[in-house]
Amino acid sequence: MIALCLASGDPAREKERAAALCAALVEQVFGDPALLGREASGRPRLKVPGADLSLAHSAGAVLVALSVKGDLPPLNVAGATVTLLDEETDAVGVDLEADEGKDAARCLRIARRFFTPGEAARLEALSDPAAVKDAFLTLWTQKEAAVKATGEGLKALSGVDTEAHFPGRRFRSWTTTLDGHPFHACLCMMKNA
Repeated sequence: MIALCLASGDPAREKERAAALCAALVEQVFGDPALLGREASGRPRLKVPGADLSLAHSAGAVLVALSVKGDLPPLNVAGATVTLLDEETDAVGVDLEADEGKDAARCLRIARRFFTPGEAARLEALSDPAAVKDAFLTLWTQKEAAVKATGEGLKALSGVDTEAHFPGRRFRSWTTTLDGHPFHACLCMMKNA
């Protein structure tokens, strides 16, 4: 089962908010926030077999995903919305990106650098700037969520092809509004073979 925890707040304190949300979830689910650690790369890692955790933050908003084998108890995290998904997965990755401040021309420049030729061509074929930005943010959040799920980190971003079939990988993408600001979000779920 997967718990998604989403909250907004002060952009200057989003890293603190992310750490607090992770600790609150781990404590509620496992009873011990000390089970939350970090890999050498900085990626959060649970010291619990069969469980995984990923986080993202942008413009003051924070998204945390926690996956466990079996059921999760009811979760209540102050100041956050918690959604439970009845999904089985071995690893999770999430990304969250604010929509504001992005324009189509900049999105296309970034896509040409970090996207596959097919992904970039798909964006370039769109004539509406709003559609370019929307499609870019969907693909970007998928790519970032995928490299977080695999633990490869952002250096592997350009190697992720969202259009290619990848056994065991599923994406759940959505848009949301927090404090009147639009965001794109993605959860990547990875099943080991």
